[in-house]
Amino acid sequence: GGAGGARATGGGLQGVVTSVLIADFFFVLGLALWFVVGSVQKATTGEQGLLDSLRYLWDPLVQPAIGVLMLGSLASGAAGWLGKRGQQ
Repeated sequence: GGAGGARATGGGLQGVVTSVLIADFFFVLGLALWFVVGSVQKATTGEQGLLDSLRYLWDPLVQPAIGVLMLGSLASGAAGWLGKRGQQ
């Protein structure tokens, strides 16, 4: 049911943040795959269309996505550390 899903991801705001970070992780993973495929394309055919399109999206899309993932990871680690420290 719905209650089990809420417990698995955390309720309320924490659940939304967790869902956003999971989606962002897979988005960044897809961008990394795009980079690898573009690198293979350039190495094998000499064409760099995929790399050029990724470079075009770097500033407005890729860097913010990586930044959100890094910030979320740091915040999650800090929250876990503070939570453990508060239980002692």
